[in-house]
Amino acid sequence: MQQVTTRLETYDDANTDYTKLKEVLTTYPDLKGILGGPMPTSAGAGRLVAERGLNGKLFFAGTGLVSVAGQYLKNDNIQYIQFWDPAVAGYAMNVVATLALEKKGAEIKAGMNLGLPGYTNLTNPNPQQPNLLYGAGWVGVTKANMGAYNF
Repeated sequence: MQQVTTRLETYDDANTDYTKLKEVLTTYPDLKGILGGPMPTSAGAGRLVAERGLNGKLFFAGTGLVSVAGQYLKNDNIQYIQFWDPAVAGYAMNVVATLALEKKGAEIKAGMNLGLPGYTNLTNPNPQQPNLLYGAGWVGVTKANMGAYNF
């Protein structure tokens, strides 16, 4: 596998994603995969695969939402999207905020368990910034489980 182009700036617009991906596909007609970071890329890639009849030939994985890319998952134009459940992420931030407001800042550290899926062992990538904590709360969605997410 090799990267054929640098990051494409699409300004979080599915139509721009579609247009730029179409240009890349013209330049690289044997392209096999697209990795999409901005959420709308899933819809732009799905539209391109659908219109070109490239199911099973050009694959997408990246950030997306069922409300935006669901039709493309359902039709097998794209295979996988991921996102952070806004309710769970918001709850996690509120747990940390509550600890801070209750003057329990010493408990806010790497390894803490917020009792939420993906937030059971927070990590700190930079010891110089001890309040910068990461969880692993992303949700992976395929055609098989897309019905569980209504956003």
